[in-house]
Amino acid sequence: MNTVRMAAGLRDRGANLLFIASPGSAAAAKASAEGLKVLLFQRSSFIKLLCDAWVLAKLLRRRGPQILISVYNPDLPLVGWLRRFGKGKIRLVYQQHMQLTIKKRDPVHTFRYSAIDAWVAPLPYLKQQVITNTRFPENRVHVIPIGLDLSALKPPPGRYNTETRIAALPASANMQQLKDADKLAARKRLGLPPLGFIAGILGRIDAQKGQGLCIEAIALLNKAGHNAALLVMGEGTRNEQEAAEYLDKILALPQALGIAGKVYFKPYQPNPSDFYNAIDVFLLASGAETYGMVTLEAMAAGVPVAGSHSGGTIDLLKGGELGNLYIPGDAAGMANAILDIMLKPAAWQQKAGAARLWVFNNYGLQKMLGEMEKVFAELEGR
Repeated sequence: MNTVRMAAGLRDRGANLLFIASPGSAAAAKASAEGLKVLLFQRSSFIKLLCDAWVLAKLLRRRGPQILISVYNPDLPLVGWLRRFGKGKIRLVYQQHMQLTIKKRDPVHTFRYSAIDAWVAPLPYLKQQVITNTRFPENRVHVIPIGLDLSALKPPPGRYNTETRIAALPASANMQQLKDADKLAARKRLGLPPLGFIAGILGRIDAQKGQGLCIEAIALLNKAGHNAALLVMGEGTRNEQEAAEYLDKILALPQALGIAGKVYFKPYQPNPSDFYNAIDVFLLASGAETYGMVTLEAMAAGVPVAGSHSGGTIDLLKGGELGNLYIPGDAAGMANAILDIMLKPAAWQQKAGAARLWVFNNYGLQKMLGEMEKVFAELEGR
């Protein structure tokens, strides 16, 4: 969970941090497992919102001046009043996790947002949505990407020049040999064929994630005579009828399209390194991904990315400079994006190397924490 990771990171950098979560929630369990100080707080009805806010504000005031970080949009009414009841001792930072595509310039939303001292948008397009669709002051909106924990990965050599847009990557046959060895080992552990082109999609099996679109694209490639396979890693939800029906559809689709031997379903793994090492291209098939941590993971792993031209994927791939973009929902467009990567492996490995450098330079967890601390310092100085 990104929020728990951020909280633990701030704690490790010296913050006296208190994590507030609902009893029995996954966030509370994860925060406790990370050794964070957790305050369990059960929200009551909307009618009692002011009472809840007063109780929390009174508790937080005892801790002295506080920076309150809220990441959940439905909590804004509560934390807004909490900030107002803080008697000047509480500053509110809102970290945006959802797109804001609807106009919210009315008096109710304007009043709600007025309690926010700093608005953190993870990507430039999200900041633009805030500016366009709310009356929140532009000078208090900060673009700070949600950071990826890169501590387990070896930093790439070279440097990405943001002006010339050229990655200075040293050529090394030994590096490619090591990568090929990692691929063979990963495929063996996952029960995949050692040779051949394999695309991959990672995440919950859900209609919004687009696994069906990926299977259709692979079928089109094979029909055109291009030998391509697909690795689907993730699990579906059987306790919801719509999700269960989609899962059944996805499992049957390869057979229906005549590529039963070309699609491999594997369960979710907490450490997805084998997934990224095994594939030749990562597919982001969501129609409107707000951010895309899995896209960043693929880029950090040095895997070429084919993603839908929508949401945060456009910013993460720099408008197609660092990956291949296609029209959302277009199986033929995805197939063409994959084919381009299949036919130009050297060029796309160079581009994947540039993408990896870009992630390490701009999307690391420690960089995010440092930028957040600058916002906190600015608020404390007011």
